[in-house]
Amino acid sequence: SRNVGSGDDGAIGVLDCTAGMLVARWKGKVDTEEFGDICVRLAKWYGVNSGADRNPWIGVEWNDVGTNANEYLDKMGMALVRTPTWDRVNKRIENKLGIVTSPTTKPQLIDKFLYPFISKAVSESGLPLLYVPDMEFWKQCETYVTHESNIGHVRPDRPKMGATIGDHDDLIMMM
Repeated sequence: SRNVGSGDDGAIGVLDCTAGMLVARWKGKVDTEEFGDICVRLAKWYGVNSGADRNPWIGVEWNDVGTNANEYLDKMGMALVRTPTWDRVNKRIENKLGIVTSPTTKPQLIDKFLYPFISKAVSESGLPLLYVPDMEFWKQCETYVTHESNIGHVRPDRPKMGATIGDHDDLIMMM
C-alpha cells in the first residue's frame, strides 16, 4: 500500500497463501528506503528464513511513492508482482513493477480478488477463504465505499472507491 507522501500510512501484509491467512502486518509512515527494508526483512523472515521452501513475492502499490519502493526492491533482488499496462507513448503493453491502482483497476481488484475472500465465499470447512485476524482491517472495511462522481451520482462504468472522508483504506489496499 502507499507510503509517505499521502494521507494513508504505508502498510505491509504477509499472506500465507497456503493457509489462506494474514500472518503479519506492519503499518506506519517511513521513507521509501526504510519501507523497502521492512518489506525485505518481512519477506525473508516469513519466506526463505522460515524453514519452508518458499520464494516470497512482494506486491507494492505502484501509485504515489510506490514507484520508488518498487525500484528499490527490484535493486535488492526481490521477486516483485508486475502489472501489465498499456504504454500510450510506445503503443505496447509493458509490465510495470508493482500493483497499479487507478479508478479503473481499483474496483476490479476489490471485486475479483479481495471481495470473494472476505464475503460469503467459504471453503468446504465453512470458514472464510482468507482469515484476517485484524480488527483495524475490518473497521476500514466498514468505511470503504463507492463515492459519487463530480456530477452528483455513482457512475456504474467508472466507480470511485475509497474510504469515507476522515477514514483510511491503507489496510484494504494492502490486501
